[in-house]
Amino acid sequence: MPTGVTAALLRLVRGRLDPWPLAAARIGLAAAALLKSADLAMVMPEIAAPGTLRLPHPWSPLPPLAPAAAWCLPAAAALAAIALALGWHARLAAAALGAALGTALAADRQLYSNHLLLLVVLVAMLALTDCGAARSLDARRRGRTPDAVTAWPARLLQTQLTAVYAFAALSKLNADFLSGAVLAVHLGPPAAPEPVGTDLLAALAAAAVATEAFLAVALWLPRLRPAAFVVGAGFHLAILVSMEPALPFAVFGLAALAVYPLYAARAAAAPA
Repeated sequence: MPTGVTAALLRLVRGRLDPWPLAAARIGLAAAALLKSADLAMVMPEIAAPGTLRLPHPWSPLPPLAPAAAWCLPAAAALAAIALALGWHARLAAAALGAALGTALAADRQLYSNHLLLLVVLVAMLALTDCGAARSLDARRRGRTPDAVTAWPARLLQTQLTAVYAFAALSKLNADFLSGAVLAVHLGPPAAPEPVGTDLLAALAAAAVATEAFLAVALWLPRLRPAAFVVGAGFHLAILVSMEPALPFAVFGLAALAVYPLYAARAAAAPA
């Protein structure tokens, strides 16, 4: 293996970073999960009600969603999200939260959503990090905050978000989206211009593709990162206030923005 590649892999595995941005990511993901738990608490009992159509996943070993599980799963996810936000046994809380949300995702095809899948993946990756090292009850119990924590699990979260932006941009490179027709379906009144497919809608569609492609690259580049933070925050805010239904976009926005501080995390010296 070339020496340069070996050195890069060693830096990846042995790298260290400031724990404070990881604490911000932990709290942000917990907030997104708490919001999603509230949504599941409204939707799951309806799906589990007697006489309601069930659409189990063919690959899922879970039994059909029962009314008791429809209440217990959102409650368990909410409790785990609160524990994660407080940093109380943070890694265990992240694992429990990922398990609860993942079980809900696998319970019925009607519960599937892209933002729920993203949240499950990000929370599972967070469980690999020392996310309770700072701003947490765990740190208070230990009596100290470490100067640095292992970096590679945090890099997984960053790479996942970058992949989401990149895939979103590439998947929108089609005539239907670029015409503005897809945006017109989701834009809530009175924000939606009429008629569907106007030049304004097409311009907004092209701007969305360009923004996501920019974020996929710029978040990694120190010179462009401040602009990427501003553009990303504005992008998710614009989606939230202009598109319907708002809740999925709120969860997606919170989950995505929670990862942003990790891109600016200060690298620390690796141990010998």
